[in-house]
Amino acid sequence: MSCQPANASTSSAQHLLVASHKSLTAISDMQTTAIYDSNSMVVSLLDLPFPPVSKEELQTALVSATKGVNLSQSSPLKLPVLNSAFGPLMDRSVSGSLSRLTLNIANACNLWCSYCYADHGTYHTPVSLMTPEQAVAIVGRCLTTYPSIRSIQFFGGEPLLNPMAIEAVCLFLEKQLGSKCPEFTATTNGTILDEKLERILQRFNFSLTISVDGPAQIHDQLRPAKAGASSHVMILRNIERLRKLGIAIDFECTYTFAHHRMGISVCDLLDYFSDEIGETNPHIAWSYLPKPKPAFDRAEKSLGIFRDDLEAQSRQHIPVEILSEQFRAAARKSMQNIALGNGSALTFVIGVLERLKRQQPTSVYCPAFTTQLSISANGTAYPCFMFIGDARMKLGNILDPGFPDKQAADIWEMYRSGLGGYTTGTTAWYAALVSGCVAGDYISTGGFSERLYEPVQEAMIEEIILGLAQYYKADQPKGGKSNGA
Repeated sequence: MSCQPANASTSSAQHLLVASHKSLTAISDMQTTAIYDSNSMVVSLLDLPFPPVSKEELQTALVSATKGVNLSQSSPLKLPVLNSAFGPLMDRSVSGSLSRLTLNIANACNLWCSYCYADHGTYHTPVSLMTPEQAVAIVGRCLTTYPSIRSIQFFGGEPLLNPMAIEAVCLFLEKQLGSKCPEFTATTNGTILDEKLERILQRFNFSLTISVDGPAQIHDQLRPAKAGASSHVMILRNIERLRKLGIAIDFECTYTFAHHRMGISVCDLLDYFSDEIGETNPHIAWSYLPKPKPAFDRAEKSLGIFRDDLEAQSRQHIPVEILSEQFRAAARKSMQNIALGNGSALTFVIGVLERLKRQQPTSVYCPAFTTQLSISANGTAYPCFMFIGDARMKLGNILDPGFPDKQAADIWEMYRSGLGGYTTGTTAWYAALVSGCVAGDYISTGGFSERLYEPVQEAMIEEIILGLAQYYKADQPKGGKSNGA
């Protein structure tokens, strides 16, 4: 692969042409044309004597180029009737496994984030910490339903406010499972670190996910410390300490309407993480906030996770058109950075490239409902930690003898039918490459059936496929044949 993509700078949303014929989809920026086969998951370069200038021309070229080739329609993957997470909840004789068990051990936080869906870490309950004894009892109960758990994620609020519960769970699982002990991780705002926490993190080989929303001027506006100090300064100091201790760190960033208003693009955030943090694969997602409605549903206001803040939060909802433009540009920049071997790339882009490389379609749209379970501070189970506090998504209390509640089957059916029975909720040409956030979609739309953010995912996938063809074109000697992968 060449270090410099051919004509990479010419690709833009308004210039892209897309046409489909059975399992094939052609994407062109009117200089380079890529073909994606949704059945084989192969991307190739289509050499044309003249660049297409309309969708109709591209459609004609695609059909002509595949004349005589036996093509079939693509078949989107269907969701399994039951899966590893929900199977045991509806049939006690079924043994399941989890890729991740999330423990919400702290209904408390030391920051006051403006877009927080969890009522500033309290989940609409009094400030509290899960006791070590309760944490161990919850994990022990989970092991009877899910004897195989790949990782334990400590969550909050701010989980590092509760080191005693963290240590108790780690010691219990180490004693119970020995070499089969799950991996330990925590999602943290990165502002809390002392010698006790350092010892725990090193002793149990933790990895951390730290939330950073960009440079100080935007991060401190969105994620202020309650005492008024700069949380950005605290995070940078702790990142340095953690790296010296050999603690693995991932970074996640939330793109908000405030970023857009301040003129900070997703591309700018990629540069920030690369240049200032030294991170090449940041997870950058958009803020999931309720989309504006003419009148708010009383049930959603009383039961939904935003409750009294619903109207205020909806005013910060980012229109899909803005997100599509921002993340399309960031996907394009990610492809350029990957080709150059320099700079950051979106985790979404990395994930799609991995699936294309392995020719392996997406197995789940999101871990929620499929391979993960989340437990609140009082022991109530939910499909995802982003649902905590929403009575519509309660599966029952993990410590109750009658767990799960009968509502669990209804919740699964609501999810399955909302996605139309399809693995990624779509039958479009890019269905095998899509992944997203089920809970985020639900927060924004109030249901599972509206594919609100599909255009954003589609835009990124178009840029990835076109980018691959551009790199094939740069590698191809004059007069050579097209490459494919």
